[in-house]
Amino acid sequence: MIGVICAMEKEKEPFLKLMSDIHEEIVCEHLYQIGKINDKEICLTVSNIGKVASAIVCTQMMDHFNINLVINCGVAGGLKDEEELMDIVVCNRLTYHDWIEDTINGRKASFENNMYSFVCDPQYALKAKQIGEGKYNIIYGDGVSGDMFVTKNEVARIIESYPSAYMADMESGSIAQCCECYKVPYLIIRCLSDIVTKENNIDTYFEVVMAAAEKAAQFTALVIENL
Repeated sequence: MIGVICAMEKEKEPFLKLMSDIHEEIVCEHLYQIGKINDKEICLTVSNIGKVASAIVCTQMMDHFNINLVINCGVAGGLKDEEELMDIVVCNRLTYHDWIEDTINGRKASFENNMYSFVCDPQYALKAKQIGEGKYNIIYGDGVSGDMFVTKNEVARIIESYPSAYMADMESGSIAQCCECYKVPYLIIRCLSDIVTKENNIDTYFEVVMAAAEKAAQFTALVIENL
């Protein structure tokens, strides 16, 4: 069974519309919707926003269901000027941009120095990239997570420490950490709803988020169909 975790209802709903044979299960008052994409069995849920919420739900999902792949599907903010709205990022590496320990040990934050950095399973990440090429504008690269909606005020610090990062979100790092603990492979698929380095990214987010969520759902379904 493939577990699909979205942070928000607005990210889940377009994916749910692509599923068939749907039934619901409640685990500790949390809703899971079980169905199919073609012949693939899917367990879909909303974690709610942030690292703790997503870690709880990801752990609960893997404990309760027979999950052999977790996909985190949704929207994110782009971190590079050359990125465009609606680009899709398939993550290669992940870390936390708000993991800051230089105050106690002087170690500069980076993918290499952080205590928690995660490498997505190339069997799935590269396959997803290949599936999307020619159909979507796919970016295959690094991502960062933290408990904040990143705006232009914070982006300089993030880019300085993680210059290779293409996107920032609030859940993918914690989902990756849970999956690595359980030895379950995972995919991070995010469609860019705003570009943090550009003006008015918060306004842009509200204008684009629904279309970006739908595009992320469509691409995720395409990947599942072709795995």
